[in-house]
This record gives sequence, C-alpha cells and structure tokens, in this order.
Amino acid sequence: MTPSNRAFIKENHKFLELLWIIVYAGFWISVFFKHMRGLLYVAGFLGIFLLFFYRKSIFIWSKSFINVAIILLLFLASLLPGIFLSPFPWASVDAYCLNYFFHVVLFFLLIARFSLVSSSGFSLWPIPFMLLLVAFFHYVLMAYEGCFYNFVCWLQAGMSLMEASWLKGLVSTSSAFTFTFFLFGGLSLKLCRHRKILMIGSFLSLFFLFWFARRAAILGLFVGLVMAGLLCPSRKIFRTTLIMTCLLGMVLAGLLAYPLARKTLLLRGDKIDLILSGSREDLARSGSLGMRLYIWPLYLKEASKRIFKGTGLGRRVQKRVLSDLNRRALNLEHAHNLFLNMWLQAGLFPVFLFVIFYGLTLKRALWWLKNSGDPLAVGMLAFLLAFLLMSFFEGMEEMTRFTPFWMASGIVWGYAAPESSLLSR
Repeated sequence: MTPSNRAFIKENHKFLELLWIIVYAGFWISVFFKHMRGLLYVAGFLGIFLLFFYRKSIFIWSKSFINVAIILLLFLASLLPGIFLSPFPWASVDAYCLNYFFHVVLFFLLIARFSLVSSSGFSLWPIPFMLLLVAFFHYVLMAYEGCFYNFVCWLQAGMSLMEASWLKGLVSTSSAFTFTFFLFGGLSLKLCRHRKILMIGSFLSLFFLFWFARRAAILGLFVGLVMAGLLCPSRKIFRTTLIMTCLLGMVLAGLLAYPLARKTLLLRGDKIDLILSGSREDLARSGSLGMRLYIWPLYLKEASKRIFKGTGLGRRVQKRVLSDLNRRALNLEHAHNLFLNMWLQAGLFPVFLFVIFYGLTLKRALWWLKNSGDPLAVGMLAFLLAFLLMSFFEGMEEMTRFTPFWMASGIVWGYAAPESSLLSR
C-alpha cells in the first residue's frame, strides 16, 4: 500500500471505522432478523463505497492471489446472463445483488480489514454475540410464555417458534458458523475474560442447533470437527476439538436414548422404514429427508436441459418458471440443494466456478492451519466442511443463508493477505 493511501486511511480512521461497523452490523442484523432486505441493500452499497478506500489493499491481495481474484470476477460475470435472459429481470437483479454481489463485496472488505487492522480477526465477534443473546432471550421468553415448566412443550417449541418469531433463529445462516467462530475464535484470544464470553456464544449456538433440529448442520459439524482436528498440528487444539466432537456425540446419544427427543429433534417425522423400502413412491411420504431424495432426480433432469441457460437468477424467478415441475416435486418450491438451485437458475458454468473457488478456499484454510496452528483456522476449516454437507440438503444460495460462507472465506483469505499482521501468528 502506498504511503499516501495509508496516510489517508489513518486520517479518516474514525469515519471509515464507523462505515465498517454499519456495514458489518447490517449484514449480521439481516442474518438474524426477518424482513431486512432494505438494510441488506444499505449495507451492500455502503460496503461498495468503503471498498473504494481500501482498493489498494485489495489490489495487492489480488496480485498475490490472481487466480482467486479472476475466479471471483468470472463467477460474478457468469451470473449476468441469469439477469439478461430472465423473464423477470428486476427480480433477478435483486437476487444478483443480495445473493452474490454484496457477499463478494463483504469478502473483499474482510480481506482489507485483516490487511489494515491487526485485531480484525478478534474485533469481529461483539456484534454477532450481542445479536445471539437477543435471539436467545427472545426465544426463551416466547417458549416460557407458552410452555411454563412443561419439558415436553419446551422440547417441541423450537420448530414452531421459528415461524412465529420476527427472528430467523439462525436457521438461515446456520448456527454452525457462530458455533465454530465463537469457540475457536475465543481460543485465539489472549484475554481470559473475552474467552469466557465467546465460550458462552458457542454454547448458545450449539443450543440453537439442537433446539431447532438443524440435522444437516449437526452432521456437517461433526464431520468437519473430526477432519479439522485430525489435521491440526497443535495437540492442545486437537484435544479441544476432540472434546467438542465427543460433546456433540454425547448429546446425540442422549437424544437417541430419549424417545420423544429422538422423534422431535432428530427424526422430525422422517419414516426410516419407508426411506429404506426401496420404493420411490414411498419416499414422497417418508418425511423431509425422503422428500428430498424424491425431488432431486426431478430437478436434476430439468437441470440437465439447462446446461447454459437457466430460469433466471432468484428463487422467486425459479419458482415461477418451474411452477409445473414444483407441483410434481411435492410443492417444495425449490431443489433444497445449493448446487442444483444455482445450476437451474444460471446454468452449469457458475456452479463450476463456485466449486473451484470453494476448493481454493478449503486449500487455503488447510495452509493456514498447518502453518500457524491457529485455533480459528480449525474453526473455519470445520465450518467450510460442514457448509459443503449442508449445501447438499438446503438451498444455501438465497440471501443471508449464503452470508456465513463468505464471512468464513473472507477470514481465511484475510489471514493469507500479504500485509496481514496476523500472518506470522
């Protein structure tokens, strides 16, 4: 970075810091709260404005990782035909901005923050932690009003509260990210007091995971923690990862041993006997997992006809164009698979580029882990692995469902930035 640019940023530090807080908080509030489309636009456009001041840091990073920068630019460009060829172009423009463009802006902003501020990795936690506390007390009070001291009611309340609340309950973003971020980010902190605060955040996230029965996220976390722990060179962090994996396993074992919890939180109406019957017709009435297994071949067949041209970007556009298919697909409205949804909306080429970017990010997370042994590296690697598994069961490409992936990617590549003061940790 040139001395003049660094001097300008130093002179306007307070203004740029305020802009960053507004942008970062805007994304997180949109993650937690419903009906925040307008706020996400404000955060996105302010992020573009802020990125202009940090352009030198991004340029230096892009020169060092030119392949990643090109992949991202090609990815954004490959999505543009999904706007131009869409039967509902304005809806597709909306989806392009909210689902992809603003998230790439956030990705580059995180990289710039790591280049400029030595404590960036650890100053990211207060805003999501405060929002997580708000969500926790809100849901607990709602459950208490309806259940009082009825344990069975409390056990069943999680799924019903998600629809009745003005909070998203971390379903869209998945508590998997906040769990790994708070847990392993806390282990990276030097102050014991801050560590304890972040430990609280990680256990609240774990509570949400089980209470809202996020089965794909739990399974993804379990796999991600095991793999990240095995790859970690630090024995201390390996032991911590092993303990958390065992904790997840014990909670799962406890739920499996209790019939009502097993049915409410793990099976959730899935009929295992029908899923294993081998009859495709039985899948349609075997619960959410069976329904996904039933609809995926239908959507895959449709996607094979749309190699180069999709329906147009956006879940709303996809729903309208494929209305007949949606009726045959049990009225689930979309494929409940990130890669299939992206393919259906924009063709196969953006999916190909996204998979390459994901692979490069995963490789960089491994490099960070092996070269630093940083606890946060374990957390981000575990989340990225969990995200991949979750993406096969849910359409994570829609709005703030995608936010955690881009945050994790920004943190991973931010540590790899040439000017990052944290690189030598």
